[in-house]
Amino acid sequence: MGKKNKIMNFGTLPIMIILTCVSQVLVLVKSSILASSFGASMEMDAFSLANSIVVFIFGILASGVPTIILPHYINKTDHKSINTFITYIYLLIFVLIIFVLFSKNTIISLLSGRPEEFTILSGEILSILIVGQFVVSVTNVTISFFQSRGKYNLPRVTAIFSNTLLILVLLFRNDLTIYQYAICFSGSLMLNFFIDMVLAYKEGWKFKPTIQIDPQVKNMLKTFTPIIFSSGVYQISLFIDSAIVSRLETGQLTILSYSSQITNMVYSIIIANLLTFSYPQIVKSIQHEKNQVYFWKITSTFHLFVCLIVAGFIVVGKEGVSVFLGHGKFSDDAVSRVYIGTSIYIIGQQISIVRELIYRYFYSIGNTKIAAVNSVIVSISNIIISLILVHFIGYYGIIIGTVLAATISLTIVLFQYRRKIGFFSEGRQILFRLTKNLIICSITIFIVLMIKNNVIIHNQLLAIISFGSMTLLVFAFLSWALQRNIKDDILLTLKKK
Repeated sequence: MGKKNKIMNFGTLPIMIILTCVSQVLVLVKSSILASSFGASMEMDAFSLANSIVVFIFGILASGVPTIILPHYINKTDHKSINTFITYIYLLIFVLIIFVLFSKNTIISLLSGRPEEFTILSGEILSILIVGQFVVSVTNVTISFFQSRGKYNLPRVTAIFSNTLLILVLLFRNDLTIYQYAICFSGSLMLNFFIDMVLAYKEGWKFKPTIQIDPQVKNMLKTFTPIIFSSGVYQISLFIDSAIVSRLETGQLTILSYSSQITNMVYSIIIANLLTFSYPQIVKSIQHEKNQVYFWKITSTFHLFVCLIVAGFIVVGKEGVSVFLGHGKFSDDAVSRVYIGTSIYIIGQQISIVRELIYRYFYSIGNTKIAAVNSVIVSISNIIISLILVHFIGYYGIIIGTVLAATISLTIVLFQYRRKIGFFSEGRQILFRLTKNLIICSITIFIVLMIKNNVIIHNQLLAIISFGSMTLLVFAFLSWALQRNIKDDILLTLKKK
């Protein structure tokens, strides 16, 4: 690799994270406007349930497409085979969409148990959202193409542009109804799709609907089947969570939606970018070296990054939620519920990053069955635990059930990794390093919260800056003290070819 490419590779991840931060800030601004306009209301509950159904549909099929086609783009598989695979998957998605549109009111009524007014409203919103989501789901394909060429950031720029236009509409038309907002939201997704298509074709991406059966297509479909199964069970568990909460008092589904949205923001900024950046590197590393040492170094390093986010949110998250959501029709009680729920969710993210990286190690060697079986076990556990806990602690039971299920998931997949692959000679140090990351996180939270309780800052923005900076400094010092090789591991992660 030439000097220029090394420099570009070193800077890719930071730029990726910066762009995603900008994108997610725009999402927060949008959420702030919506919270002020609609509060935790029946209208927002209807939108949240409709959106959950749409996410469920595309989460089963479309979200797994990049996992399959990215290695084939990297390995320059015959484009006809790739196009055939894409054609089959999106035909299946189209059929599923038609079924949902014809039975939407029945589905919503069974899930929510709400009055007919709610069912009709949510059904009409669903019809609008599903069109935009279907179109933009195709960008999963082009995103994989961009990643295979090392151009991770082009799709993020288009997302920023389309979200900016949506926010401008909301700012200049603050009297929009929930229907009108759904139309604008879908319109921004379609714009995102159009720009991505133009950029992809300019980069040399070609697609033509193709129907053929060859060994390569059969292999892709065979590998994709367990991913559908695991994604389907996982999405069902998320979907059931929303259905359970929709039967609680009005506004709880909206609060869960905001907690999930903030958590997804953290996931998108940190975990998704880390996974996006690392997956092609893991594929190349496995192909060339069977390099467990590199894999576990990036795993422990990424886990430490996520632990920093956990500490930061617990320390200043309530002020952040209040700044973005605590105005207009959104009450102080709703702000507190969003903060507590999001804190629990985010604690689970440091579990998810390790699990997702191990999944990708298995994917890179062509093994998708382990992730599929693991997802089934964990999703069933999530549903059972959530159904039990919701009767005792309500809304929070859903979130705690998700985190407990993630813990079970990581435990199972670690045992599977040990059984199928085995740890390298220094493998015992892996859990020790992950444990030290948790110790660093816990001590940081304890120290900064002790100071925060004794140093009162009434201005919320000043509190976020002050205690957030303090969290970063304490965390960095503890990381340097307890993880002596952290600097070398970070450089290795960013420079890996």
